[in-house]
Amino acid sequence: MLLDRLPTAERCRLPKALILTLAATTDICPNNKNSSDYSNNIDTSPLLSTTCSPSSSPSSSFDYLAQIRHFNTIAKTINGLITLPHWTATGFPESLSPDLIAYLYSDEFDRIYHSTPFRPEIVAHQIGPSKEALLYLYYHIVLDQEAVWCLASPILEQLQSFTIPYMSSIKSYIEVVGRFKSLESIRFMMDEQLEVIKDMFRFVQEHVRLFPGRLRNVLCLEEVWWAGGSQRPDICNQIRQDLYRFLPPLHKPTRLGKDNWDQLMAHTQSTDLTHVRYVDGRLLADEWYVKGLTHNDGDSDKGQPLLQGLRELKDLDLGILYEGAFKWAVQEKKDMVNSKALVQLKRINIMGSKADGTDDLDDIVFAFSQTLTSISVMGLRLPEPLILGQRWVDLPALTNLKLIVCPGRIELDPQIFVCLPNLVSIQLADDTMEYRCQAIVPCPPPPATHLTKLECLWLEGWASVTFDPSTLSSVSSTLKRMIISAHRIGIDEHAYDSDYTFIPPVNELYRSYGIEMGPEEEVEAERICLPSLTHLELHGGWTMDDVDNNDGENCLVRQLFSAEAGAFPNIKNDDEDDMLAVWNWGEG
Repeated sequence: MLLDRLPTAERCRLPKALILTLAATTDICPNNKNSSDYSNNIDTSPLLSTTCSPSSSPSSSFDYLAQIRHFNTIAKTINGLITLPHWTATGFPESLSPDLIAYLYSDEFDRIYHSTPFRPEIVAHQIGPSKEALLYLYYHIVLDQEAVWCLASPILEQLQSFTIPYMSSIKSYIEVVGRFKSLESIRFMMDEQLEVIKDMFRFVQEHVRLFPGRLRNVLCLEEVWWAGGSQRPDICNQIRQDLYRFLPPLHKPTRLGKDNWDQLMAHTQSTDLTHVRYVDGRLLADEWYVKGLTHNDGDSDKGQPLLQGLRELKDLDLGILYEGAFKWAVQEKKDMVNSKALVQLKRINIMGSKADGTDDLDDIVFAFSQTLTSISVMGLRLPEPLILGQRWVDLPALTNLKLIVCPGRIELDPQIFVCLPNLVSIQLADDTMEYRCQAIVPCPPPPATHLTKLECLWLEGWASVTFDPSTLSSVSSTLKRMIISAHRIGIDEHAYDSDYTFIPPVNELYRSYGIEMGPEEEVEAERICLPSLTHLELHGGWTMDDVDNNDGENCLVRQLFSAEAGAFPNIKNDDEDDMLAVWNWGEG
């Protein structure tokens, strides 16, 4: 057993909750005692001699415990959200022994509970009025604390990372901080409020004093109670940064993100950022821009933007795009003497925008035009329609383009695909729901020499309405996935019921302009073969002709092509109804 490694002195101090639980699993249960005097009369010597005797050796000579370097358990929490076995009934589960039940009713366990009790709102809303439920849930927490201590105590010297799962037990670890001589990363599961902060500081300060430069990472204040509760986020950020001032700065980091941001903020002037290749700013929220855009101690009036100092930056994820975030890159490009001296950004992913319009997107495209391979922007807010590509320069390396606009409309510049010669995947989506046929100006197809590498075409909203099916002739041999929808898929569950959510065929467009056509002049839909296509989704409503004639033909299918035999050798017809035609799940 792992407990065989406990020193003799520790064996004699095994906590009772752990002893009683082990007793139930080893059939060495002490005699039942009256609950009123149980805590004083229990005889634990039989259990100790059986479970922790030095003579009991493992069946294998290999010492598994000696190999452990990282000991990190997740707290079942005291004052956060309870993740313990659900039990609110009157009485205890039948699996609990009489000895253990007597211990839970004892004065000793009552004192343990009142040293760090559940908060009243936890009792009221998560546990309920049952005393047995309260004792049973708290017993699991006590057992968890005791088990972690007993298992970790023999090997503290060899641990490189460790999690203290309950701050109520931190004083026990402070007393032995001198044994953590290999510790590089410590995590405090903060189940209590600010009064325990001083103990956390004391542990870190004492370890730094005893082992200078060894501890490099401190994690704390991550739980729901801190992140979304009554504690202000700026207070938590400041506490973490104060802790990191005891530690050395990041050593030549190659990435920046939520896990090491506070350590960077504690040593902004002394951190070497010349090796950073990836920044994950999705969870940094406003702090990234309030304190992070300028590489100094938070004074935004001095120094250069932090991103500008990351000369090896290749990948960038941002939660929010703020106005003017890349003006520095535009200026560098205009002042360019040597293109190799510019930041060679290859991929950018933006989850939202606080600025209206596309100026910042245009800045990104201009500044990194020669190196960008992937652009993904969601949540753009457009007060006016975006004419995509109108102010864009050539992007010879771009293979992936994804733009999702809400609210707003994406209109395609006629030359958009000319500046994207190596595009492999494109997804354009907006929330266009109502329009007039007179407003539709089909986007002309690109030259035959362009879009020859396109494998995925995904259009939702206005881009699908203005899509010219003849564009498919350029991609007929490479296109593998095509999704075209007159509305945002999954956004408006009633979209199919609208008279406005169809993509009109050419004949309907002529009629919208008042041009009458005879039967011999009817424009026949172009027939296109897509031999590589393995996934096809077409979403659109009926035209008025479909309603009048009740012919059941989906107008989008009729507009794009006539699907004769052999046109899609890798597609199986999976589902089709009045409002939706979907071919899906081919060989690919």
